[in-house]
Amino acid sequence: MKPSKLELLRSRLSLPVLQRSARVFSGVHHSRLNGYGQDFDDLAEYKIGDDVGDIDWKSSAAHARPIIKRFERSVNVAITLLVDTGRSMSALAPSREPKEDIALEAAEVLAYIGLMRGDLVGMVSGDAERLRSLPARGGNEHVELLMQRIRTDITPESPESDLSRVLQTAFNQTRGQSIMVLLTDSFAIHPGLEPVLRKIRSIHRLLVVMVADADPTQLVEEGQVTDVSAGELMNMVLDDEQLHHIHENTQRQLVLSIFKMLRRLRVPAVTVTSTEDAVEAIIDVLGRPYVWGR
Repeated sequence: MKPSKLELLRSRLSLPVLQRSARVFSGVHHSRLNGYGQDFDDLAEYKIGDDVGDIDWKSSAAHARPIIKRFERSVNVAITLLVDTGRSMSALAPSREPKEDIALEAAEVLAYIGLMRGDLVGMVSGDAERLRSLPARGGNEHVELLMQRIRTDITPESPESDLSRVLQTAFNQTRGQSIMVLLTDSFAIHPGLEPVLRKIRSIHRLLVVMVADADPTQLVEEGQVTDVSAGELMNMVLDDEQLHHIHENTQRQLVLSIFKMLRRLRVPAVTVTSTEDAVEAIIDVLGRPYVWGR
């Protein structure tokens, strides 16, 4: 029997990486509660409103004031993949892989970590003309379906990106708290998205994964660059060195402005350049102390 894509992914990931990933998501899911039947967390001073049944009398006697036991429970939430299916996602990344492949790698890793924890995984994807919404469910087959939909929808003939439609749809449709992961092109995020990003961030956990663009001078010779947004091959008048500097400066300024806005919103973000660095980059950003703070 042919192994599933998720089984192949699992075979590529080392046990330490998987364990670290699960711990990262565990930190997102846990909440402190007073009561019984959960994992013991720590002791805290009794406050008005706390259940007197939680008082630890031995500790209270030692501290000469009422002390309660606090417990921690694991809360399973949905992971919602917000996927940009605009045509720019079919262009090339610095690794010369299609950006679609890198976005899929990131989506598969996040979905697989969620499945490991027993979470449900859903998806909202779209562009300027299309929207697709698949409810959060569990199981490998469901995640395989999500990945297939992403691969089918991203082509050089796809409409232009329109993240505002994807983000607003996800916000309107999602009930309760969710972990939302936006997978997009590094050029698709702009200041006009700040209001809807702020709304999402007020309720949900949000992570942004941006796939970088390839340097056009490294792709073809004589300054010819495939312009996916125009769908044609353009002959550039500028030489390779000039074009290289323009690309670098544009990328740098754009990324800095995006990260500045996302930091203001307390939205963690990471830029990935290849399928090789996608796993470690995502796990690294998830593990940063400020990531899931309110």
